[in-house]
Amino acid sequence: MRNALILAGLALLAMTSLVLGVTTGSTHAGFATLLALLDGNASAVETQIIGELRWPRTAAAFVTGALLAVAGGLMQVLVRNPLAD
Repeated sequence: MRNALILAGLALLAMTSLVLGVTTGSTHAGFATLLALLDGNASAVETQIIGELRWPRTAAAFVTGALLAVAGGLMQVLVRNPLAD
């Protein structure tokens, strides 16, 4: 039960960081703009800002961080580091 709760909390934190990454920037595009984009009611400029600029960068950063975490874990197992336990 405790592990499921921790996993759910980490998943919520990951989703929050993705939303913050997409909605934060020099041009105002908040959470309402993101919801409008998902509904199909966003303007062309908002669609371009979020869909073509912010989302690919945020997704690339998220995947890069995940892959670096996996690489670090594999490296600890490979060299039999006691911190890998």
